[in-house]
Amino acid sequence: MASEDRVEESSLHLVRLDGEQAEQLKSGATIPRSSEVAFDVRAHGDGDYLYLIQRRDNDLRILMPATGLGWLKPESTSRVVPIGPHASSDSPASPGWNADQTGLLEFILVASVSPRDVPSDSRIESLERFLLPPPFVRGELARPAEVIARFRVNWLEDDPPD
Repeated sequence: MASEDRVEESSLHLVRLDGEQAEQLKSGATIPRSSEVAFDVRAHGDGDYLYLIQRRDNDLRILMPATGLGWLKPESTSRVVPIGPHASSDSPASPGWNADQTGLLEFILVASVSPRDVPSDSRIESLERFLLPPPFVRGELARPAEVIARFRVNWLEDDPPD
């Protein structure tokens, strides 16, 4: 009996942090405003450069990596926390992250064989344009980036009453 090759899949999960506890959420979950989260990322296939993008309606922002930095694909599942919008180089690393937007948010994990520019304000015009091959790159590295995982959440405006 021949063994089947198992294709590894990429994944993106949101983990809600509550003190010492961590709760893995399901895509489509609703979470309170004050929730702090981390992302569990597993990336397989082509593309060593990763990008975590947040979409709310037509507003697209790159959460990771920060401007001027790169994020390389980890060898196994990795827990990551985006740098908050008000963090400085003097700030200690935060154990969790809280979105600066509420409502229906989609987090998109993108892989690319060549690095992409991250604008200083982290905003991108469109996902389609971001996925295009970088200008002035030729050969094997002139390939489009690809969306490898998505995760959706409804981030509430307030915390529910006790």
